[in-house]
Amino acid sequence: MRFNYRLWIENERGEYVLGEGSFLILKEIQKTGSLSKAARNLEMSYSYVWRKIKKIERRTGFKIVESFRGGRKKGETHLTEYGKSLLSLYERVDKKIRDLKIEEKISTNERNFR
Repeated sequence: MRFNYRLWIENERGEYVLGEGSFLILKEIQKTGSLSKAARNLEMSYSYVWRKIKKIERRTGFKIVESFRGGRKKGETHLTEYGKSLLSLYERVDKKIRDLKIEEKISTNERNFR
């Protein structure tokens, strides 16, 4: 027997906001500082990634990325504070669930050997 789960965040209306795929997009944007590099690294189209971001923003009512097109920060994209908090929330909850799965697996294995 094994445990499995799917984690996602919903808004107050019960609409899907962020799941594993969107989490990976935000994580990659944070890592690369670029929407196009994030899309390329995840083997997703730029337009798909952009649509996912816009959907999250519509459903939360907050900007999650900030893009710079010209000047010193030309071509950079960064997570907003709200985007960082969504990413952090997903990471914390995911870690707690994974830790529970590990504890339960250990307890189950201990019972099998008694």
